[in-house]
Amino acid sequence: MQSIKSLSPEITKEISSEILDKNFLGKNPDVSSFLINGMSELLNRALVKEREFYLNETDSDKANGYSPKREINFGTTKLPVSVPRSRSGEFYPSLLSKYGRNVGVEHLDLLEGIILNAKSFKSIADAVRGLGLSYSPKQLEILLSDLFEEAKKFNQRQLEPDWPFIYIDAKVTDLGDESGVIKKAIHFTAIGVNLSCKKELLLSQTFFGSESLELWKKVIVNLKNRGLIRVLMLITDDFAGLNKMASGLLPGSDHQLCLVHLMRNMKKNLSKEIYEEFGLLLKEIYLCSSFESAYSKLTKFIEEKVKSENKSYGNYLSERAENYLNFTKYPNHARSAIRSTNAVEGINNAIEIARRNSGGYFHNERELTVKLKMIFDSMAKHKWHLPIPKFAANIQQIHWMFKQRFGE
Repeated sequence: MQSIKSLSPEITKEISSEILDKNFLGKNPDVSSFLINGMSELLNRALVKEREFYLNETDSDKANGYSPKREINFGTTKLPVSVPRSRSGEFYPSLLSKYGRNVGVEHLDLLEGIILNAKSFKSIADAVRGLGLSYSPKQLEILLSDLFEEAKKFNQRQLEPDWPFIYIDAKVTDLGDESGVIKKAIHFTAIGVNLSCKKELLLSQTFFGSESLELWKKVIVNLKNRGLIRVLMLITDDFAGLNKMASGLLPGSDHQLCLVHLMRNMKKNLSKEIYEEFGLLLKEIYLCSSFESAYSKLTKFIEEKVKSENKSYGNYLSERAENYLNFTKYPNHARSAIRSTNAVEGINNAIEIARRNSGGYFHNERELTVKLKMIFDSMAKHKWHLPIPKFAANIQQIHWMFKQRFGE
């Protein structure tokens, strides 16, 4: 059996464009006739096309009709298909498992790439119609609206009350408003690590305008209104007034400020020599056996080095020294995972790629919301389905710290 990976890029693209755009429609359970008839049509066409590709590359073989019609599963939906055969029996479509009854999950992954790389949802609709398929603009509109509602409901779901670690980061992006005017917007992503040491998306929310303390408050209040009560540690970048506000909304929580952002700010505010010395100091701090030892090293460096060169920035760091070092209160093996917002940075990179592929901006809120939901779904399916090793190795100690801090 020939695999998709062995086909040429042009062939792979053609197969992917047909079968996977249609698989995308499988996420809409409310238009069942559209789903069954349309997907069956497209799947059968893709199977025939793959046989054509095979025969073009194999001169000694010929087409030999179809196997008896059978049903395969796409989620909970059954699709009728006729599997094309070759005379030699060597050909079998790589889109199907030979003895299975399911459309391969890997094709959903290819689909995600198609959707995320589309410049707009309109271009997806144009591509589907360009295939000669009988999908009306109204049907496609139903699909995209359904996905938008699914994403919104996901962001409104109830949350577990207890979370060891929560990362929140804000990212600037460009978004079209209802009239089509492109404006600056700020997108907040909140990721939680649950008591089983697995990551979960807690919130994905976008606001027009600039980052502000009021928006940070809305984000945290949103989480609390949906059931969040106790958090062992909140990890964010620094923002004026955030530490005080977070302490009031999440009493008992440690607030860790991102050390990656700290290094970037140090580079802007201090000489190269002091910046490089601080980099060496951080390596020592990472190895400190206690918070007290780390705090002593940092405050000494601020007093002796930073303030002598930039007093106002030194005072700024002194006020936040504890927040930059809260990670040293936790198990050694978990520290590298909680001293920065890197857990969100990877998602921000994916969002940035989606923005560029959309033509430099997201055309509207629906497009942004659906594409981000697909990014998060992919993360949950691939990277987040297992416990994080750095946390799982210390799960008993993390649970003990949670109990000591908050009780039963």
